[in-house]
Amino acid sequence: LDIEEQQKNDLQLAIANGTLDQWSLIRLQSNKASQRMAKHLTFLDKAFWITESDNSPKHVAGMQFLAFPENNSVEENQQYVSNLAKELRKFDQPQSPFSCIVVSFLGFPLKLVDAEKLDMNYHVQQHKIKDVGDTDEINAFVASLHEVRLDRDKPLWQYHLIESESNDRYAIYVKIH
Repeated sequence: LDIEEQQKNDLQLAIANGTLDQWSLIRLQSNKASQRMAKHLTFLDKAFWITESDNSPKHVAGMQFLAFPENNSVEENQQYVSNLAKELRKFDQPQSPFSCIVVSFLGFPLKLVDAEKLDMNYHVQQHKIKDVGDTDEINAFVASLHEVRLDRDKPLWQYHLIESESNDRYAIYVKIH
């Protein structure tokens, strides 16, 4: 069932059971409104899209440094980031808002549409550098990732899992438009 059909079924069931209250109705209306808004591009969204260039990308990003679980063996730590990447790539069913692709005409953004499928090898990437704890090395590496614009033919987000060859930390760098 799609989301709207599921909401109708939930509403009918709540009415039949006598469990529909004011807050449930407000929540259902709010969910429906947010679904409509997810398909709408604001003036600011359009401005960012139009003014983006190779020299001025408009995506934003964040990075988090993490340590392996304390009870892991050395062998488990060596496979941890690979296993995490495999696990994340299993979430390949498009879900709003991470399923949206911008439809444009002659470079002007018109609307958002849902992707039919996600290329999880594009959206979740794994990298290995010598030392995640080396500030200069991680900053240079992440700067090279940040330079590249997101593919406009795909939903505009990426996860980069960065593992270290020489210490017990890894990083997750997330880039989103």
